[in-house]
Amino acid sequence: MRIFCAIVGVTVGAFEVEIDEGATVSALKDAVKNKSDGAITAPSTKLELYLGKKDKGRGPWLTQLDVLQGVSDPGGYKHLAFTDAELQDVGLKSGELGEVSRPERADGKGPVHVLVVAPSSTATKIELLEDLQQQGVLQHVDEAVRQNMIDQA
Repeated sequence: MRIFCAIVGVTVGAFEVEIDEGATVSALKDAVKNKSDGAITAPSTKLELYLGKKDKGRGPWLTQLDVLQGVSDPGGYKHLAFTDAELQDVGLKSGELGEVSRPERADGKGPVHVLVVAPSSTATKIELLEDLQQQGVLQHVDEAVRQNMIDQA
């Protein structure tokens, strides 16, 4: 099946991912990262996916126009948190993807099925620093820098 995905906070439009409806959310994360043309650099396991239906999955599909106008918060969308869930069971099922006519698609009214939240490179760096701090590496670096300053004084 063909689904359209958009990255939260990016207004360049949606991109297409071809995937089987029996695939898992985890497989979709991999496919999204691979099809993002380098826009997503974080590991696919760090991606957060949200069903592109408004009102926590009960409302209408998000549209291509909505994405171009900017989506900065996935708060009103259903989080696809369970990576072993099949796509057909989380609202991504062939025949239920908000299909529109070709003219409507040309007008930007085509649906966006998945919102993607990718950690920023800053967030990734912060996570790395936190990991290093937990491992005690930063403490050793700090001590080495201090000793070097004392030696040079």
